[in-house]
Amino acid sequence: MILNVSPIETLHSLIVPSPSRCLPQHITSESIQIAAMFSCAASSDNVLVGFNSLGGFASVNHLHFHAFAVGHPLPGLP
Repeated sequence: MILNVSPIETLHSLIVPSPSRCLPQHITSESIQIAAMFSCAASSDNVLVGFNSLGGFASVNHLHFHAFAVGHPLPGLP
């Protein structure tokens, strides 16, 4: 996990599976498992994990997930 240099929310961090492998922004079965384990291990319902690809305007082409700890509902979420 690393800090996001362009956060859109307080406590916006990045989960970077296998950073030394320099993987491109494509989900792998291993990476989705790591992101799911992080999400399940969170002790709060306010921790969210998300993914965006280069088509979703990711600014850096490296495999990463976004992690947020929010104290309020995000727009578009129930």
